[in-house]
Amino acid sequence: MRSPAANAVQVWLVQLDDFLPLRDGLAALLAPEESARAQRFHFPVHADHFTLCRGLLRTLLADYLGAAPTALEFHYGHAGKPVLAEAQNPQRLTFNLSHSGGVAVIAVTRGAAVGVDVEQVDKALEVDQLARRVLSGAEREWLYSVADGKRRRAFLRFWTHKEAYVKARGEGLGAPLAEIEVQLPTDGLRARLTDRRHAGDTWALHELSLEREYVGALAVACRDPAIEQTRLTPPQVLASVPFRASRRGPRSGR
Repeated sequence: MRSPAANAVQVWLVQLDDFLPLRDGLAALLAPEESARAQRFHFPVHADHFTLCRGLLRTLLADYLGAAPTALEFHYGHAGKPVLAEAQNPQRLTFNLSHSGGVAVIAVTRGAAVGVDVEQVDKALEVDQLARRVLSGAEREWLYSVADGKRRRAFLRFWTHKEAYVKARGEGLGAPLAEIEVQLPTDGLRARLTDRRHAGDTWALHELSLEREYVGALAVACRDPAIEQTRLTPPQVLASVPFRASRRGPRSGR
């Protein structure tokens, strides 16, 4: 697998259920602290999804770097964003991962901060309360011009762009989302973002193409990146996974 070219982002779309038969093999790639974190999830389906995501992340990055997935060492920022240990990363790869429901997205680029967010459209989502907390006045005005039946999806378009951006910056849940203003994409144009705290920074936002019940966005600290979306399939990772077919099969509880 080739690493991304300069000013390019490779976005891997993952249907997690596709990889459940590889769950045990992917679990074998995790570091002890990752395995311990998986065990702390209350619901088995959440533990499985975490395990699959981290195992697939290790597999992809190791393939780019020509390394063993188990050898990769992650360091973590103050808000928990993982980065590769510098000595293991001569290509200056940067990456980010997000998952919701049964879908995960992994973004990989070189030399530029990158963040990604994906959200499943949840019918129980309380848009009004969240909008008052995380949207600017102009964003709320736009949101309430949207028909009720489309408002949850519209809200998540704002949310995912903002989340992708603050994840790329390595900021945590305390980031002032209402002060970060997004102009959603129209007529084929990309979204635009205003963050007065960091005026003059160069960021590109991109809305991901996902199944209807999901919304996702990407943020990368460069101008006009080339973005390639590819669905990741089990045959693409089998060569890197110590294959152990799971005996448990798919679980309910999504």
